Amino acid sequence: MVDVDSSALNSTEISGNGTEFRHETLRLMNLSFDDARMKAREYLQIALDSEDSVLINDALFNMGHMYVMMKRNDSASVFLNMARKGLQQSGDKVQLSNVLRAQGTIYLYTGNNSEALELYNRSLELALDEGDSLSIARALNNIGQAQFESGEYEESLEQLSKSLSIKKRISERELISTLVNIGNNHFALQNFAEAYQNLTKAEEIARKFQQNYCLAEILKHKGTLLTSLDSFNLAVSAFEESINLKEKMNDKLGLADVLVEYGNMWEDREKWLMAEKYYLEAYNVVDRRSDPDFFHRVCFHLGHLNYSRKNNIEAEKWLIRAIETRDLKDETALAQSYELLSKTNYLNNDYSSAYHHLKISKVMSDSLFLRETDKRMREMQLKFENENNRKTITSLREINRIKEEEQQKSNVYFIVSFALFIVTLIIAVALARQVELNERKSKELKQQFDENISKTEALIKSKSETEEALRVKSDFIAAVSHEIRTPMNAIIGMSNLLEDTQLTPDQKNYLNSISLSSSNMLILLNDILDFSNIEEGRMTLEYGKADLAKLLSEIESVCRPPANDKSLDFRMELDDLPRWVYTDAPRLRQVILNLLNNAVKFTHEGSITFRVGVLGKEKTLNGFKYKLVFSVIDTGIGIPEDKQRQIFEAFRQIDSSISRKYAGIGIGLSISQGILTKMGSTLEVESEFATGSTFQFILDLKAEEPIKQEAKAEKAEEPKVLFDKEMGVKFPMSILIAEDNLVNQKLLQMNLNKMGYAPTVVSNGQEALDRLETNSFDLIFMDIQMPVMDGLTATKEIIRKYTYKERPVIVAVTADAMGNSKVAYITQGMDDYISKPFLPEQIESCLKYWHEHTYSEKKGEDIS
Repeated sequence: MVDVDSSALNSTEISGNGTEFRHETLRLMNLSFDDARMKAREYLQIALDSEDSVLINDALFNMGHMYVMMKRNDSASVFLNMARKGLQQSGDKVQLSNVLRAQGTIYLYTGNNSEALELYNRSLELALDEGDSLSIARALNNIGQAQFESGEYEESLEQLSKSLSIKKRISERELISTLVNIGNNHFALQNFAEAYQNLTKAEEIARKFQQNYCLAEILKHKGTLLTSLDSFNLAVSAFEESINLKEKMNDKLGLADVLVEYGNMWEDREKWLMAEKYYLEAYNVVDRRSDPDFFHRVCFHLGHLNYSRKNNIEAEKWLIRAIETRDLKDETALAQSYELLSKTNYLNNDYSSAYHHLKISKVMSDSLFLRETDKRMREMQLKFENENNRKTITSLREINRIKEEEQQKSNVYFIVSFALFIVTLIIAVALARQVELNERKSKELKQQFDENISKTEALIKSKSETEEALRVKSDFIAAVSHEIRTPMNAIIGMSNLLEDTQLTPDQKNYLNSISLSSSNMLILLNDILDFSNIEEGRMTLEYGKADLAKLLSEIESVCRPPANDKSLDFRMELDDLPRWVYTDAPRLRQVILNLLNNAVKFTHEGSITFRVGVLGKEKTLNGFKYKLVFSVIDTGIGIPEDKQRQIFEAFRQIDSSISRKYAGIGIGLSISQGILTKMGSTLEVESEFATGSTFQFILDLKAEEPIKQEAKAEKAEEPKVLFDKEMGVKFPMSILIAEDNLVNQKLLQMNLNKMGYAPTVVSNGQEALDRLETNSFDLIFMDIQMPVMDGLTATKEIIRKYTYKERPVIVAVTADAMGNSKVAYITQGMDDYISKPFLPEQIESCLKYWHEHTYSEKKGEDIS
């Protein structure tokens, strides 16, 4: 445990609001990370407003320290570099020592122990120059931690003992980190009694001063130690308390680390299900982009777990996910993953892949070994040469002394000294020859190393070419999507407008066919985009509070009518379910609808049952944790046993006649499986040909109070109203449309006209800027791809020229529907996003929202 405390300016007096916020930052380790980050940002803003360089440097250091605690190394480096530059100019060596120590910790977290040690030593030098005892003690503690990470346990204990001796004279709270590090060193040396004694003392102090972050780390280490001592119940208690503390602080990476250690304990005891539970929880918490090495570690553990329990298919899946993790720094761990994947391939009778992955593992291991060997050879050679030179110089000095004595003494002594000179010369020649032999061996090793480097570069080049091919495919899908969605927008939009006119029965039937075909086309397009995002690992889940009762009711209202049209008995069977759950509701709805639509499609007589049951329920600190099983059971055509694995593969169906008879391209189940994998679950099937099928999956969901099952009164179906023609009166707004496509111009304008608005229309971003010079608008519907000036450039110009209260609300209207488009446009300055093809209710919802949340506020009106 390193010392990166932000209390470096204890002797500095700061007046005004800065003192209040600075004192808050000294208690950051007792807050959740979200609260701590908010406090640190408020303190930074106050410091910047004060223009006090001492306060600014301290606030920058606090921000950097906060991100070091969160292990967000890039953000931490930015703030710490700014603080370091300011402190170098001001000459504050004590605070500069603290910054260097924090920067060393970043290197320590990324495995660069030598760089970390160099920065810690420089921090110690500055602290010694200033005679600051606390900074000296902290620097010695961190030097000991760096030596521990390098396996130099005895040297580490020497530095930690010095640090502990100084800290005892300063503050009891400061002892925590050093006691933990001493305990970990004794654990590594298998001095378990000493390790337990030091960790227990650190725990007592942490509880006394309510240092929750430190306490969570101590309990994690103590749980690992107690596991080694076979004190199972005490280890479980320590891990559980550590997990609870990490959850309260919202320390996601720290939580994932504890969950992995906890899973290791269960795996060592061959409690496979418990181990898998905590590994999957860690997988759901960790972010593969911010910490790819830890994400790789979690996937490897899941692969190793399934390999140990002989579940080779699952093991192969997790190990492939591990080696596909991008931006890995730990090459040793990657080599281990390839080796275990090779063993799994072999057990799956995939001998070609087994040989391929074993070869990659061997090449990587050889390359790492040669690099380490070369490094050690250079160090040994340097030490040897220094020692050899020292011995040679000493020998020559002795010879000169003897010669001087021989000039004064007898010829006998001269002969003896000459003989000694000859012997020394022979030794020197022998040593020189030995050096020559060592250099020759070093060159041979370097040649082998260069060959391995060439092989590695070839592998890297192949990987880059594959990634480039995936990027080209993604760009092609995005372009095709954009080009299809633009005319689809016109077809669906004009169909909606036509539906709002007087039509004959035949015309209504024709229009219904057009609408149905357009909707099917849009569903197919969205499925292709989802499949592309899953294949490239770009699909992300957006968890939030969801009304489960409402979600299931909506699903029933969608699926019951088509089932009734085929005279099928549609049933819903629900246990006592929670009302509110935390999940990605749209993605869960997508999976369930896909399964039910398939059931309706492939069932011609009999029944379809949708069942949601409760497998388990646990009380948590802020609610409940439910294990729910979702099942779709039909009496349809069924799936032969030898085809059941095939249906989860993309673009695969039982046979070609299925595609011709029932339509579809065969990616729905593949997409559903990808979504459920992201949720930590797996879609399973049981089926008998010509009898029926059962698809089911299990989810662990955080929840609130259960649903009270009440009889629901049947609501009379209200007539469908496409357009609220009073919108313009109830929510008056002046609207500008910026769209270059004439059909889409007309479509959006006619929709708004139907709602009671009279929008102004322009054809590009420059024309929109020109209109804003002479007219005032409340809202702009802004297309993205336009000639002369595109929508993003126009948005940036509007933001630059007008204040927040002066500028209109800008809503992106685009056919770009790839994964992160909405986030990208919002971060560019746009306020909202509507994708093409759009529906009238989307436009109505957008106008209502911005009238209530922005327009009324800007005009100073009360919202009734």
